[in-house]
Amino acid sequence: MYVFISSPTAKVLRGLKERRPDLKLNILLTAARLPREMEKFLAEFAPIIKSIAFDNGAFSAINSKLDITVDQLITRFTVHSSLHQDKYLMVFSPDFNFGPDGFEQNYEELLKMEDAGIVAVPVIHNLKNHEAWSYSEDHPEFIAIGQSKRRLSPSNLFPVVFDLVEHHINVHLFGITDFELISGCPIFSCDSTSWLKDANTGVIRFWNPEIKDRNKTDIIYFPEELDKRREDIKSRYDHPYIDVFEQYLQEQLGLSMDQFIGSKDKQMYRQMALVLYYNTLEKVITELHLKEGFCL
Repeated sequence: MYVFISSPTAKVLRGLKERRPDLKLNILLTAARLPREMEKFLAEFAPIIKSIAFDNGAFSAINSKLDITVDQLITRFTVHSSLHQDKYLMVFSPDFNFGPDGFEQNYEELLKMEDAGIVAVPVIHNLKNHEAWSYSEDHPEFIAIGQSKRRLSPSNLFPVVFDLVEHHINVHLFGITDFELISGCPIFSCDSTSWLKDANTGVIRFWNPEIKDRNKTDIIYFPEELDKRREDIKSRYDHPYIDVFEQYLQEQLGLSMDQFIGSKDKQMYRQMALVLYYNTLEKVITELHLKEGFCL
């Protein structure tokens, strides 16, 4: 199972390459924020990149202020994909209609990609209608599940995933890394955007071997001010496993706690720690899938 890290910066990848040259990461790049010098970017980080997926940037175009129109973005995406498709494991078809009735519009964009000679991954936005089986009729290698009503409910998500896998189709989940969901069904891959948001808000996840549960995800809050508190997450001042995390930082990234919380690069270190968590999660879920007989 693959967990793609969405839009990692060169600075973060450079830090990881220096401290963890053994890593093999799956990354997701988007047409909305492509590296300026793509060839140099790929050459520099090839030693720590396992595979790359390419997103059309629809979510960013709709939810962010970008200096580009939707039509311009689709053109950029199509041209880039046609020239560089060999670099990507998956290229996600334009799906600018996130609604439950956007099949026709999104399917037209998929056909345009095919006309341009691009093998694109269709994206489902309705788990209850015909979308899944309509796309599966073409026997694609991959199908992605994007924003859709109640997709975080196993009773809605799992039947669609299992049915697609039975038809020998690999399933990607957009923006879902919930442990119970991704361990409970035979997905091929998912992607994380929360690693960057969490880092910006001081929320750090790590795989804590001291936790006895199947899901050993632990969360620590690193507030910017000494007196700042969050009721839902224990801060580093009163977390019972802060010493375990400190040892984890030293062993995994060669960082002291002082570096992690007090250096000028602390933001980058947070991001690195979170990328490392999702890379660990990928390995853990892969092992669980193998035990369950999920892997294709």
